[in-house]
Amino acid sequence: MSFIQQLFPPARRVPPLALGLALLCLAMASPLQANTLSPIHHTLHIALDPDTHAITGLDTIHLLPSHRDNSSVSFILHPQLTIDQIEFNDTLLPIPHPSDDAVLQPPSTRRVIEIPLPPLDRPDKPAILTLRYHGQIDDTPKASGGLRFVKPDDTNGHIGPNGVYLTHETFWHPTWEETLSTYDLTLRLPSDWEAITQGQEIANGVTDGHRTIQWRVSLPSEALTLAANHFVVQKQVWKGIQLATYLYPEDAHLASQYIEATIGYLQMYTDLLGPYPFSKFAVVENFFPSGLGLPSFTLLGEGVIQRGYTQPYSLGHEIVHSWFGNSVFNDFAQGNWVEGLTTYLSNYYYDEAKGHQQEAFNTRRRMIYEYNLYTEPDKEYPVRAFHHKETRLDNAIGYQKTAMVFHML
Repeated sequence: MSFIQQLFPPARRVPPLALGLALLCLAMASPLQANTLSPIHHTLHIALDPDTHAITGLDTIHLLPSHRDNSSVSFILHPQLTIDQIEFNDTLLPIPHPSDDAVLQPPSTRRVIEIPLPPLDRPDKPAILTLRYHGQIDDTPKASGGLRFVKPDDTNGHIGPNGVYLTHETFWHPTWEETLSTYDLTLRLPSDWEAITQGQEIANGVTDGHRTIQWRVSLPSEALTLAANHFVVQKQVWKGIQLATYLYPEDAHLASQYIEATIGYLQMYTDLLGPYPFSKFAVVENFFPSGLGLPSFTLLGEGVIQRGYTQPYSLGHEIVHSWFGNSVFNDFAQGNWVEGLTTYLSNYYYDEAKGHQQEAFNTRRRMIYEYNLYTEPDKEYPVRAFHHKETRLDNAIGYQKTAMVFHML
């Protein structure tokens, strides 16, 4: 019987405790999922030049109906990106040039831009905002100074010869926080590079020394994460899901190992949690230490890739994030329950479900031991106060203690 079936057994009353766990997950999920939110749509054309850290962008944005009643629209864009042109329904608008102290907010990648809009002559007329922009993004990843499983290297975004990493914290395209959007993305980059983002790749070809890739992101998301490098791409279809590896040439021989491990985890967790939420899953090698679970792919540092870390607490953990964190969203203003539930299902429950009783016992014992080791009465805080992991104390509370809370439920 699957995990979901245990929560909602067919043709009989749901036990109060199981119902409580289900309602707890729903209560902690982000309100971004509400059906009343109609997402905006971005049609993005992006060109990258890694050698010069440069990005050029064109974003055609279909605005939410709620924005049509406003006299202005505001969004966030990286402060090193210059707006070259703004149009609203084919009418050129002046480019705002506010003072530095008015536009920059911590962290430094945040710049709020407000654009006054002319009134619409008809309420049913589409509201389309078009922006052209360019600039450089070069925040070189910095060592965290601690254990990397606790805190990976730090960057808000980087375009360079060693790799491209653009995330929701980069604001590399106009971004509305707490608003979900669909996307069409066309990317142009050097011919010997490959790239990946969310959604379905619908075209990929090389002409005139440049590679052009197109994606369609039909599942609404707050922003896009993009990774690019000199990847060797290998693909395999499993039960209608496109599985892929994006690895460096020297590590391409590991592709089958990661794809086989991915199939094993997807088999278990689709039985446990229900259908996989996306059309693809890719294992992507990163140019700096990381372990990130993103919608439809995971970004793992080259050191992790080269050591073949396909264990449940590594690759399995990121695959579980496909459900919790990337499909069911977390409202960070109310705490972070996602990491604890993901840790429970991958780091612990995997062994229990597979009948590895000794390994499951060892995991429980290690979590208790590390919690007692790293928490102190004057520094401990409640599970609901956990946001993200900076220290071993955060790891003990947000990941391990929260995992055991779900175990008790």
